[in-house]
Amino acid sequence: MKESEVLKLFSIIRTEHKNFEITDEKKALWCRLMKDITFETAAQNLWEHLRTSRMEPKASDLIRLDKSDPNQLRLHTSERMDRLEAWERDAIDCPPHILERLRGGGIIGD
Repeated sequence: MKESEVLKLFSIIRTEHKNFEITDEKKALWCRLMKDITFETAAQNLWEHLRTSRMEPKASDLIRLDKSDPNQLRLHTSERMDRLEAWERDAIDCPPHILERLRGGGIIGD
């Protein structure tokens, strides 16, 4: 999404939420967060949010996954698999003293 499109979203949000603060930092963050989202998807999610919530929208409210878009699904799945692999790679063994307590308390078997 282009910066000009993020500013259009900000304009719509400010129409409904008068205290919505627009800063250079927020603009830069939203542009970065929404780089892979189309304006149409974000706008549709914004309208849905405005219809169903009294709260000021956050970027995450507009970035919801479009399940009809195979590219978004592929990217989302790839990101999840990367996280799972990182968790597995970075996992540490249970410390022996904790493992012994769990075994002694009957929580786990040998």
